[in-house]
This record gives sequence, C-alpha cells and structure tokens, in this order.
Amino acid sequence: MEAYSLAEPAALLRCDMDTDGSYGEVWLLAYEDLLVVIDAKSKMKLDYSYATIEDLHNEDFINTGQMVIKRDGEEFPIAFYSNAVGRTASRFTMVVNKLREKKELTEDDFKQMGDDNVCPTCGKPYRDPRRKICPKCMNRRAIILRLMGYLPKYKLLIAMMGLCMVLTALVGVLRPYVSGKTFYDEVLTEGGKYFGMIVPVVLCLMALEASRLAINIIKERIAAKVSANIVYDIKSQIFSAMQRLSMSFFNSQHTGSLMNRVNNDAEEICFTILWRIPELIINSLTLIGTAYVMIVTNPILSIIVFIPVPFTVYMMKVVFPKFRKFKNASWQKRSKLNSVINDALSGIRVVKAFGKEESEIDRFDKASAELYEASVREGIRGARTFPVMGYITSLGGLFVWAIGGAQVMSGHNGMTYGTLMMFIGYMGMVLGPIDSIVNSVDWITECLNCAHRLFEIIDRKSDVVPSANPVRMADIEGDISLKNVTFSYEPNKPVLRNINLDIRKGEMIGLVGHSGAGKSTITNIITRLYDIEEGELTIDGVNIKDIHPDDLHRRIGMVLQETHLFSGTIMENIAFARPDANYEEIVSAAKLANAHDFIMKLPDGYETELGKRSTNLSGGERQRINIARAILLDPRILILDEATASVDTETELQIQQAIETLTKGRTTIAIAHRLSTLKNADRLVVIEHGEIAEMGTHEELEKLGGIYAGMLGKQKEALKIRGMEDEE
Repeated sequence: MEAYSLAEPAALLRCDMDTDGSYGEVWLLAYEDLLVVIDAKSKMKLDYSYATIEDLHNEDFINTGQMVIKRDGEEFPIAFYSNAVGRTASRFTMVVNKLREKKELTEDDFKQMGDDNVCPTCGKPYRDPRRKICPKCMNRRAIILRLMGYLPKYKLLIAMMGLCMVLTALVGVLRPYVSGKTFYDEVLTEGGKYFGMIVPVVLCLMALEASRLAINIIKERIAAKVSANIVYDIKSQIFSAMQRLSMSFFNSQHTGSLMNRVNNDAEEICFTILWRIPELIINSLTLIGTAYVMIVTNPILSIIVFIPVPFTVYMMKVVFPKFRKFKNASWQKRSKLNSVINDALSGIRVVKAFGKEESEIDRFDKASAELYEASVREGIRGARTFPVMGYITSLGGLFVWAIGGAQVMSGHNGMTYGTLMMFIGYMGMVLGPIDSIVNSVDWITECLNCAHRLFEIIDRKSDVVPSANPVRMADIEGDISLKNVTFSYEPNKPVLRNINLDIRKGEMIGLVGHSGAGKSTITNIITRLYDIEEGELTIDGVNIKDIHPDDLHRRIGMVLQETHLFSGTIMENIAFARPDANYEEIVSAAKLANAHDFIMKLPDGYETELGKRSTNLSGGERQRINIARAILLDPRILILDEATASVDTETELQIQQAIETLTKGRTTIAIAHRLSTLKNADRLVVIEHGEIAEMGTHEELEKLGGIYAGMLGKQKEALKIRGMEDEE
C-alpha cells in the first residue's frame, strides 16, 4: 500500500472537550517523532517526544473518554473527548503508536480519521450516528437511477401500466365534462345537440365508469405482479449481500434492524415505485388536464377554483405535521400502556408471588391517564384543524356557485348551467391530486432513505476478503500455527497480543482463562470469522487468508455452548453441514452423538418438526443434535466452546461420550470453564489479558502453582462449598 510522507503532521485529531473536562476544543498533531497538544481556548501548546513516551492508550467511560500518556513511570491524561470522537481517537492513538515504533504508515491506518458523527461535506451531525447518512448531501439522483435499474426486466409490463395511467387520467377528466356541460347543456336544454337523449348519455357515463374500473383492475394486476417480482429481486440481493459480510458487521447491527431492511424497506421501496408514483403520475395528469379544460372554458372561474389551493398547501405542510406530533404522542402513550398490560399479564405469576397487584394497578392507571391526556390533546387539535380546512375548502365552492351562478344568470361569456356544474365537478378533482403532490416529497424521501439503507449493505465490503487466487485444499491435515498474532475488534483495543502457538494435527488443546481473556477470539480467527491484524496464521503451512473458503469451512467443525437449530425437521438440522448426506449417514451420525434413541421416541422421529427456538427439546438434546451435525461433517479441525455447559450431570456424561467419539483423530481446540473436562487434553494453554501466560499438561500446570493452579483451586473450593466432590 502507499506510504505516507511525514513532512507535515501524519495525523490530526480534534477533541471536543477542554483539558479540564468541559466542552471545548483541543487539537492533537502527530509528527514523525513528536506529539503536539494545542488547547484552542488557552492557546497552550505542549510537545511530547516519542523518546520520552513509555505508553499511550485510550480509556473509555460511559459518555466520554481520555487519552492517557505514561512518562517517567507516571500516567496522566493529555486530552478528553466525548463518545462522538471515541473511534477516531482510538484510530489516532494507533497511528501515534506506530510512529513511536518506527512502523510504516499505510492507507488503512487513516480510515475513519474524520469525525465519525459529522458529515465530511457539510459538517452537520448525522441524525443517526450508526448510519453515516446526511440527508442534505445524499446523492438522490444516483439512488433514483439505481432504483430504476430494477425495472428494465419488466419494461413491457411497466409500459402497459403507463398506458393505463394515461387512460385513467383521460377518463377522469372526461367524466365531469360529460356529466356536467354535455348533460345539462346538450341533453336537458331544449335545442341542445343531444336534447332528450338521457338514456344514451347515462349509458355513456356508465361506460366511462366501467372503463375506468377495467383500466384500474388491469393496472393493479400488472402492478401486483411486477411488485412481487421486484420485492423478490431486492430481498434476494440484500439477503445474499448480508450472507457475504463478516461477523464484525453483524456485531454492530441489531437483528430487528436487519430484518426491517430485508422486509419493510424492500416493500416500502416497491410500494412507492409501483403504487405511489403511478398514483402521483395519474393525479398530476388529471390536475393538468382539469386545469387546462377549466382555463380554456372560463379563466375567471378557474382562478376562483384555485383560490383555496395555497391555503390547502399551507395546511398540509405546516399545520398537519404539528397535528401528527400529537398523533405520534398518543401512539407512544398507547404503546406504553400496552407494554404495562403485557408485563402484568405475562408476569402475573411474579406479581401474585410478591403481592404487587395494587402496584400494577397504580402503574396501569398512570399509563392510562397519560394516554387519556394525549388523546384529548390530539382530539382538540383535530377538532380545530379539519373543520377549519373543510370550511375554507367549502368557501371556494360557495364562491364558485355565487360568481358562476351570476355569470349564468347574465350569460357572461356564454356561461351556462352545464358549464357551472362541470366546474363544480372539477373542483372536487383539484384538491385530491394537490394533496398527493404535496405529500409526495415525504414518501419519496422515505423511499430514498430505505433505498440508501439497502444499498449500504449491498455495497459494503466484507472485512474478511477472499484471496484473488485461493489455494484449494481438499485434504486439510490439521496443523495450525499462530505466529506473533495480534487482533482487536475495535481500533487500539487489542484482544490478542503477540500470540505464538503451534497445534499439531490430531492434538487436543484446551484453552483456559478468565472470561474475556481471548479464548473464543482465538477460535474465531482460526475459523476465519475475523482476519488478524498482525502476524500470521497458517493451516498446514498455508496462510489462512489464501485457503479457499469452501475448503476451510468444510474441514472445520464447531460445537458451541449456545446451540442453534433451524426451523425444519431434525433430519434437516443434522444434514445442515452436508445437505447431500443420505438417511443412513444421518442416522449413523446421530447414533455416534447419543441422539438416536431420544429422536426415535419423538412423534415423527427424524421427521419431527422443531418448534420455536426448539422448545420441544431439552438443552442436552439440542446439543447432541449439534454434535451429530459436526460428526456428519467429518471435520479435520474441531472447535468445542463450552459444549457441556448448562446441562445436568447425566446429560453431560452423554455429551462427553459423544465428544470423545467426535475428537478421535482430529485436531481439537476445546474451551471450558469447568477445568475437569479438559484434564485429558494433550496440552492446556492459559490465556490472560490476550496473551499466553502458561502452557503444559494438567499435571505440569498444577505443579507450576501459577494462574491455572489458582483457578483449579478456586473451583475445588466452590465444589466443596456446594457439597460436591471434585471430579478426578
């Protein structure tokens, strides 16, 4: 990668708090051999030579953080910042530490060096810090063009929809003309062109209505078909994109948010493109056609018809949004009341057990009173808003009747009663399209936001990048080597530090240590759920980044503490690892996992459908199905992460027997807090603060009297307190 010149500061950081902890501005400048801190308010400048810095790190608190320097054996903060600058500060510290260590800076080191929560173009803060979207700077044109890219596949159907829209608008404009001017002036007026032909004209009106209905049916059938296809295309694309992303993406997202993107956002986009936009086009064409006919017929009366329009637009843009705030407040209070009711009813056993019935009644009364007050405010505002708007609109109609009636009586410009009735009909057709056009800004904006959320995922690159020329390894032996491996989930916060570990094929390694020490992280990088930052990780001498993903994942099996079974049958869940496995292979794997007997006792055996969260199976039964899945895969490398946790002793014995079958001849990496389950491991590796602290057999580490011996002693003491004997 391109190296950066250090003639100017290598990196800048703007902290948003003063050195005394109040909100202000402090700048940090990183040079080749010097760190400079400048307080913008006091103009004070401090220089720190890298030669005198023993350590530089960040400390994060609930809402703030600080950068801490160590010199002459003492630590002290040199800068403070809010969480808005937290990630940028961590990245800056990493750059400074690389400068201190005389390491070359690359392009990747400067990613996210800007203010995370501020748009780099206009400088305004993002509305949602988790999504770097600035409504002002969003390239709407590019998003719209990209959305239109889903349409060419269905261009014939969409062209038919367009024709239906034009015909619908045409019929809409014709109807008032026929029912007004033609009917009154030509049919009911003596001497008219169609005088006395009431039935034919009525039949003509019926035909217009029937044609409008038929056109709408055709248009909506086409729209339904096209929308279903486009929703399918968008959902397939977004789900496929998510499957390609690495674990770091999912760790930063809420499951509900991702489900909304797949379902709601895709449907909102399609609804806008194929329902709202066609409706907008029809309304626009209708409005243009109506205005044209009215102006050509009687310009003065046309102006009167459009007098209420500015007021209507004002109401829609200014008054209605305020009313929606009251409506939203009522909705929130209603949701709160529903939550109180749900809590009380779903937790009724706890309520009864603690005798808290009166407390729950008070809580309900309070929430209900809040809803009552919000509903009253909404009702009062609505009682003022809608009648006033209706009254102003009706005034326009009364003016049309008054002035139009006077023109009819005087015969001004040939004004007739039929023309007046036509104007009355057209007046009712003006406000609806205007309402649609005014509100179109809101739902088009929402559609673009939905599209932006989807394209964020579709365009996102995985942190785990496949090799351009992957090495195919059909037969992985299972030799694993970690050399000087360092890894962190967040910048400048390493979870693993300088790990050196060689695991021979067929060897069983036990990883032990306190919670958060980095045990599971080691298995995460071996399975390449994440890529390491520094060092090298090889399998059979090949860098893990160069191994073809299919070969890697086909030869690594995992049995985790939290088993996940998919919706479907037990057979489908076991065969998840190998969909091409036949019935005999699935049954054989289940028998080796000690799962066959309980499966055959179920109503439909291997065809038993698993319920929500597999509630019809115990934890031990779910784990044995998970082990059967791993046995069926026949991996060369096996990861066991707390596989026997949270089960009773009898179930643990059955699971242990299944695991012993599974581990034979395989490279096994096991994690367990219950140290007695790892005594038979070939080696135990003790992880402490992301580093290897001890390594050896159970007996060797027990004699060493170090961290492992201390953990073992505490577990034995805990077992004695609980009245249990240690398992030897």
